[in-house]
Amino acid sequence: MMSGEVIEELDLTRCYTPPFGTERFLRLIMNCRKAVLKSGHVERHLQVLLSVLQSANSSLQELCLHGLYNTGGDLPNDLFFVLESPQCRLQTLRVSGFSMNLRQCNTLATILQSKLSNLTTLDLTNCIYSYNQDYSGYYSKHETKEKYEDFIDDLTPLTLICAGLIGPLCKLKEFRLACCGITAEGCASLASALKSNPSHLRELDLSYNHPGESGMMVLLERLKDPKCRLEILDLDQNEEHWVRPQLLNKYACNLTFDINTANEHLILSECGRQVTLTTEKQTYPDHPDRFERRGQVLCREALSGRCYWEVEWTACGVNIGVAFKNVKRKGWDAEILRSDETWLFYDYSSWGFSFQHRHQAVFLPLPFIDVKAFLARPRRLGIFLDSTAGILCFYWLSDDTRTLFHTFHSTFTEPVYPVFSIPVGSLNLPAVEKLEMDDVPLGFTPEVSRERIGISYRPMSCD
Repeated sequence: MMSGEVIEELDLTRCYTPPFGTERFLRLIMNCRKAVLKSGHVERHLQVLLSVLQSANSSLQELCLHGLYNTGGDLPNDLFFVLESPQCRLQTLRVSGFSMNLRQCNTLATILQSKLSNLTTLDLTNCIYSYNQDYSGYYSKHETKEKYEDFIDDLTPLTLICAGLIGPLCKLKEFRLACCGITAEGCASLASALKSNPSHLRELDLSYNHPGESGMMVLLERLKDPKCRLEILDLDQNEEHWVRPQLLNKYACNLTFDINTANEHLILSECGRQVTLTTEKQTYPDHPDRFERRGQVLCREALSGRCYWEVEWTACGVNIGVAFKNVKRKGWDAEILRSDETWLFYDYSSWGFSFQHRHQAVFLPLPFIDVKAFLARPRRLGIFLDSTAGILCFYWLSDDTRTLFHTFHSTFTEPVYPVFSIPVGSLNLPAVEKLEMDDVPLGFTPEVSRERIGISYRPMSCD
């Protein structure tokens, strides 16, 4: 790269990049065709990135930005404005795990209409609309929505962005909106855009959203138009494993914390199903399996095959996931969040959630407006493991509703153990009622399918 030779890809998400060395790497991405960056790279060195994008000597054609956490900063507006620069050669922009405000949605629509833009692929996976968070609940009573599902209709102001697809100058051929909370209303906006300008878009990804039957049908109707050039429409809503969420109880398992692994600041109760952090050290006997790092603990049970369990907690900052048995327990670096042996969910207060394995992480911003209401109520997760298929799924639980948040695709070469880190408060393993085989509908068959060709549409019904 120092010699000026053009390389295909530079991925800075797969390694640790110290702040003092990152700027030098970013200046070199002009000699790459594809660059993959974390949100931290953009926050600290935005001007360097903008300079590369506007350089006449830049070879960069594809830029991928992954949000790892959200500290109040949305995507910078300048990142969109630079796409109109005559020198910018970027053809593919992929951003995930960011929130977008009203101004950015309007700017993006303008860019898509610009004759100077070379953008042919836009990927907004795991991006949502950014609300101004309301802290008034700390000082006065405030009526708010409190369930995750209550916000789904508001997550993505897709109508604004779709306005950019309508004009004849739009060059976009691939548009990806997976996991963006899109409803039937958003599907109607997309269908209207396809009707107004049917000649450019070739691929549309709406997988893992909330379109409903009406949203799916209005888009499928567009495919019947002979002028519509769309070749791939992905409406897959069931993830790689074809499972109705209510049937996950078929694989329910009851877990208990392992006192021999519990850090000395943890107290076990409720027959080993609750763990609480305390300031006082407990007089546990020495054990080679005990975590030295504060608040960390494993479960006793080794899991393999298909398993489902649930977790409930009250305070922010918890890590919840699975680990191999040989995960490091002793030493200054025995932190499960930084281990290669763990697959973790991390609760980032009211900003959102992160899912991390090794150096790679996916951030999911959340649209909750009332901060006090969100922080006050208990959080519940459902976790489904299919080690044979290599998937680990996390569901957000609210009453009887299970909303799929994230799926890890990995290789589990040995049994795994549920692992936790509790920085404050307590964490519970509620009992999960096991669904008996006789209660399972005859049409239910969990399976793995990775086919994503043509129209990908699986109805929710298993009858």
